[in-house]
Amino acid sequence: MKNLLTLILAIVLSNFAAAAETPAFALTVRPIKSLAGLKLRMELKNISQNSKVVFQGALPWVDGVSGARLFGFRGSLEEGDSTLTPIRSVGAVFNSFKEIVIDPGASLVGDIDIEERFPEINELLRQESVFVYWTYLPLDTSLIKHQELTGAVFLRKRSK
Repeated sequence: MKNLLTLILAIVLSNFAAAAETPAFALTVRPIKSLAGLKLRMELKNISQNSKVVFQGALPWVDGVSGARLFGFRGSLEEGDSTLTPIRSVGAVFNSFKEIVIDPGASLVGDIDIEERFPEINELLRQESVFVYWTYLPLDTSLIKHQELTGAVFLRKRSK
């Protein structure tokens, strides 16, 4: 519970600290079911007035050094609950330096295989709900860091 409160406080404070910045991107994340299993659908939108150029390997759904970071918490949020540990490629590099232009108002969409990132999540979802918090720091090809984007997704307990 203490870890969860610390994370939420950090997210809220980072949003206040960044309030003076003009955000260039928005990220929407929602769970989807596919034939391959549970996924998080991510939509990265350019909300600025200018076109942005990003590396394909720096998109939030790409498992690399600049992809979105995910943190999972049990849905019961009881004292002593532990976080779910995501599996990531340690020291992964961009899988592609291909440049992608995102025009003002345009979006790119990609998925994260949540079962691949959190191998124990299927078993846990049979017992209780899970919150997945995410954070993503957009980086364009000029290596300018933009306002950090954060949020959470609620994964409901599966019926037996």
